[in-house]
Amino acid sequence: MPASLLSPLTADQRRLARREALRFGHALADTGLFADESLIQLLDLHPRSRTRILTRRPDGSPRDGWMAGAADKATGAQLLKAIGAGALSVTLEDVMSSDPACRLVFDQLAAELHDATGLMVMAAQASIVISSPRLAAPLSIAPREAAALTVRGGQVLYVYPAGPQAGLPWTPAREDTVTPVILQAGQAAFWPSQSPTRSVNGEEIIVSVTFTFETPQSMLADVLRRALGQPSPAACAKTDLTPRFDVGPKGLVWREGLAPDWAPAPRKAVRRRTPAAKALKAA
Repeated sequence: MPASLLSPLTADQRRLARREALRFGHALADTGLFADESLIQLLDLHPRSRTRILTRRPDGSPRDGWMAGAADKATGAQLLKAIGAGALSVTLEDVMSSDPACRLVFDQLAAELHDATGLMVMAAQASIVISSPRLAAPLSIAPREAAALTVRGGQVLYVYPAGPQAGLPWTPAREDTVTPVILQAGQAAFWPSQSPTRSVNGEEIIVSVTFTFETPQSMLADVLRRALGQPSPAACAKTDLTPRFDVGPKGLVWREGLAPDWAPAPRKAVRRRTPAAKALKAA
């Protein structure tokens, strides 16, 4: 375990915490939890009921939602291979606090995030997200304070201003106010509470940790919102929760009658003709 997981923030970064999107460094890769062998073990051991498997339209707009699937018959190795093949996002929900080895990292990360930002970390949760190359996540709003730590691969996180008009759905006019944050392996981002975000992956599998938590400030804001009868701004792009596909030894397979119109047509099995037996020549 590294002595320190997070790089120190400057005085200016600490002052701007919760006001602007911040980028800082981390050493999660040095824990050994995110190599292929470790990820395969986590995929095998983490309950599938707490494993969220999603796909979406290739090159979809930020308003296009997710579609859910299942992987009841896939091993961790098969699931990781399917992610590499493309168009999948797999989230091991709350694994950082439920797995014993991950829990040590989770506790240290929560303590260091408090030290780095000066924010009191309360009721924290952290998940591991493994997603395909070039996959673009739709617009969403985290329900609490949130940070994203990219461990492997690279991605661009787009952060939009929070405010009364910050809810979903996405419109093209929002791109005039977006702040892109480029995250390479070993870099993390922390953005203002209730800011809409979306991400676009690079050319490799992305392994990241999403860390969400409450602070006294966010709890007070939630109390005031409820007192004023205001709806919660936290939301995500619409997700079809009916399992429409399965991930197995052969990768992603759409269930009969549930494939979207943009899904590739299933390949037909090629029937090989058995050569006719040659007649034996008379001696």
